[in-house]
Amino acid sequence: MPACRIYYSQIVIEPQKAINYLNQNRNKKVVFKTFISNQYNNQASAGGNFNALINSGIVHPTGILIVPYISSAVTTGLGDYAWRSPFDTAPSTGHPISLTNLQVTVGGKNVLQTTMFYTFEHFMQQVSRAESLTSSDFGITTGLFGQNWWEFNRFYYVNIERSAIADKLQPRNINLSFTNNSLVAIDMLVFIFYSDELIINCETGIVIK
Repeated sequence: MPACRIYYSQIVIEPQKAINYLNQNRNKKVVFKTFISNQYNNQASAGGNFNALINSGIVHPTGILIVPYISSAVTTGLGDYAWRSPFDTAPSTGHPISLTNLQVTVGGKNVLQTTMFYTFEHFMQQVSRAESLTSSDFGITTGLFGQNWWEFNRFYYVNIERSAIADKLQPRNINLSFTNNSLVAIDMLVFIFYSDELIINCETGIVIK
């Protein structure tokens, strides 16, 4: 099709109504969720502990997703990063790596009441809490995966949305600690979800963050 013509209707608004409309609806706030990621290679040996500052100065964090893999440094393992191996379906799937004594600290305050021996029930609890607070769909309630899938593809999610409104507007540090409860060293991907917003000027199309 070398050429195309589109017909559409146009509406002319009375000048006074147009001025009122622009004044009342010029700036539109858009709130959305985004994420940043960090990669940690061979940071937790077999049975070892991990304790690190994973982000400094993030505003309004909502959740943390930890995805552990067998380390590329393990000579009896894949010999390379799991997500670069043609014999592994990572990162669409994970590895059955057990993490215990899990704790997340936001702004110097522990998110979890106690260090957690993380199980599928805890995963369900954390995801359900996030869904009720942020109306997100992680696929749990739709039956996309269950306990058997999680046991072989362990993803660790911690909801960190709950905090005072004044704290959400301030940059805060996030610390992560856990024990690698497995017989091999691990690599790890950590995703930090946070809320962000921008304002769109409907008259000029200018976007302001």
